[in-house]
Amino acid sequence: MEQTQEKSIQIRRSKEEIQRLVLSWQQSGKSKSLFCKENTLNYLTFMSWTNPPKKKKHKVKVPATSGFIPIKIKDLTPVYFAEVQLLNGNKICFHESVSAEYLRSVAR
Repeated sequence: MEQTQEKSIQIRRSKEEIQRLVLSWQQSGKSKSLFCKENTLNYLTFMSWTNPPKKKKHKVKVPATSGFIPIKIKDLTPVYFAEVQLLNGNKICFHESVSAEYLRSVAR
């Protein structure tokens, strides 16, 4: 039994050709779907030509029942891995992990 498969051929169109097709569609008064069928155009590609891309908004979705509300942090404060306060009142702040051996040597 023979099976035939239609191969999808990608056609690169110039900006001028795209503009001509969109203008032709606008003047035709036809639906996008019908215009694409009559002109053998991919509907989703045609939609991308006629509809400007929407800007994505980054929203934090928190369920109303969670009891938490989203917060935005504008000013980043330093985050320390460890802070050692010496007996004389001085502080040593480590920004990344260090070994216990190293901490002992610093505290002496």
